[in-house]
Order: sequence, then structure tokens, then C-alpha cells
Amino acid sequence: MRQGLRAKALGTDVPPSDIPADRPVLIAGPTASGKSALAEEIVAAGGGVIVNADALQVYACWRLLTARPTAADEAALPHRLYGHVGRTDPYSAGHWLRELRGVLAEGQRPVIVGGTGLYFLALTEGLAEVPPTPPEIRAEADARLRDGGLQRMVAELDGATAARIDLRNPARVQRAWEVLLATGRGLAQWQADTGPPLMALDSLEALVLEPDRDWLAARIDRRFDAMMAAGALEEVRAALPAWHPGAPWTRAIGAPELMAHLQDECSLEEAVAALKERAGEESLSDRGWSPAINTGAAVLIPEEYVPDLNVRLSLYRRLSEAEKSADREALAAELIDRFGPLPPETDSLLKVVAIKGLCREANVGKIDVGPKGAVIQFRNDYFENPGALVGHIAKNAAVWKLRPD
Repeated sequence: MRQGLRAKALGTDVPPSDIPADRPVLIAGPTASGKSALAEEIVAAGGGVIVNADALQVYACWRLLTARPTAADEAALPHRLYGHVGRTDPYSAGHWLRELRGVLAEGQRPVIVGGTGLYFLALTEGLAEVPPTPPEIRAEADARLRDGGLQRMVAELDGATAARIDLRNPARVQRAWEVLLATGRGLAQWQADTGPPLMALDSLEALVLEPDRDWLAARIDRRFDAMMAAGALEEVRAALPAWHPGAPWTRAIGAPELMAHLQDECSLEEAVAALKERAGEESLSDRGWSPAINTGAAVLIPEEYVPDLNVRLSLYRRLSEAEKSADREALAAELIDRFGPLPPETDSLLKVVAIKGLCREANVGKIDVGPKGAVIQFRNDYFENPGALVGHIAKNAAVWKLRPD
């Protein structure tokens, strides 16, 4: 477990000037927590270039809504990968990683800042080379998601992928669904072929901003009040002719809410209240994450076990919604009654879903199971009682080991 540096509000446990000037920095944290200000402080003190890792700050149409650095900020210090993508241009974690490779080739120390977890994972764990999604499949996926088809898309995913991704995240589900439909292989299969990361986590100074919840809620309110005063409504109005609900660029916090007002669906006051509520929920809620579990074993409902495709899809959907152990046990009993003893793949799938629930309670973000045992990584390298955890590991040294990093 790498404890790393912790940041609180706009200050860190270690002054930015103490970070070696040649060491790359990665800054993560919720909306409005002060990531950009900290990045500027680090670069001003020790040099380098500020690199965007926010999937919405790449779009040229959004400066105010995404709190992109101002033109003055960009002129004062080197910035890269901000506001350079058009609304209709395809852009993904793969695009970002390739562009980041070009930034690194410039030779300046990168200070990478953002809130898109997939970009950080791609950077530090590698990214599968998945073929591009055909436009017609992307259009179909956008339409299905726009029509409320998230759960149906979840049900159609392969079991291995469904066990790995955050099924509450529409963007993750859509991407996995597109890959399966376009290539005939699940995203989990593609990820199994992932190459080495561009930058290993232990080569970075990883800063995680963890501000006080009340402080952050008040800051979110002030931020959006300032955005509105600066012209955020006009920024959204300029996008009205090109508005296409479900397109990646429309997902900026505040864009759908203010667009609803411009389309006479609600008052401005209601729109602002809705966008603040959404920003608060996304920043303060812990339900926006899902543990990643890789057992190395097949986790699915085999066609030989449940031949009817529609029945299998329905079972996957019900399993994804079975958060309580009683619900999972009832579903397992139903499977045995209807189709016979559980095959190993289905038994593993039920266990993985159950383990995910336990992981969420313990803040375990990732489990990798290999021939020598399992590696457990806590989300944001945080455990509520680290002293007790270390003591437990010391008492059970034959079973548990603490990684030196």
C-alpha cells in the first residue's frame, strides 16, 4: 500500500517546494478541491508543465463550465492538452495517452492534474489497444443511453467485463458495450493484452486532494455562482445549435441543466440548483466507484447452462442489481432450481459480485489474484485504521505481507 502524499483543501502535507524538480507529479481529487491551483504552485516553485487529465477540459467549447485555466493562467505557465478538441471530434483515453507521450517528449517535468480516473489508470497501468468504435455503433449506443437503456446495456455485457467495471458509470458501460458489439470480444479480454504503462505509479509523486466535505460543498456553491456571473449561461447558449444529448462533450456539469433552461424546461433558478446538486453528488458521494476484481478465472453464465440469450441477459441484469447477500443467494437458488447445479464460471461470478460488496465496505479499490496469492489495493491508498491493519498483518505474517511501497 503506497500511502503517498495527502492534500487537504489547498494545502498539502509537504510543501510543493520540497517535491524534487525532476519528479513527475500526479494530482487527483474531487471537483472544486483546488487541483489546478496546486498544480500552478508546484510548477511555479519547481518548474515543469501542467498537463490536463480531465476528459471534459479537453473541449474547446467549455472554459467556464469545466473551470479550465484562464487565458492569463495559460500564458503565465506552460499548459498542455486543454481546450484543443472540437465538439464532434472523437476523443478517448487512448487519444489522451498518445498526446501525453508527445508532451513527455518535450522534456519538461509533467504535473498531471485532473479528475478522470480512467486517464490515470491508463497512464499508470497501461491501456489496451482496442480498435476504434465504428460511428454507427457509437450512434446506436448514444441513442440507447439517451433513451434510458443503461441497465439493458449492462445486461448485455460479458460477465468478465461486468465484474470489472463500474456499472453505475454510464460512460464506462457504454464503452464496454461498444467494444463488445464492434469486436466480438469483451473489454476484459482486450485488457488482458494490455502492455506496460507509460509511467509507473512509483515513479510519480501522487497527491490526492481530500478537503473537508462542508468546505468543499460551500466552495462548489461559490464556484458555480462565479461561473454564472462570468457568463456560463451564454457559453451553453452558444452550444445550443450543436446540442446532441448523450454526446461526450455534453456531459460537463452544468451543461444539461442550463440547456434544459434554454429549452424552456425549467427556470434558471431550478437549473442552477440542479447543477449544484449534481456537482455535490459527484464530488461528495462514494457511490461513484466500483472495485476492480481480477481473479484470472472465467466469470459468466455459460450458453450451455442457460441456452436462451434473453434469459441470460435478464439474469445478468438481475445480478448487477443484487446488492444484498439475500438477493444473491435467492438468485443462486433460482438458477439451481431452473437449470441445475451451478457451473464453476457462474459460481465464480456470484462470488465476485459478493466480494465487490465487501470491497466497497472496506474501501478496497482493486484485487488481483495470481498463482502466489492476491494483491489488495485500497482505494486512494486509504484505510480508516491503518495501525490496526498493520498489526493484523504482523500477527498473520504467514498469510499476509505488506508491500514495501
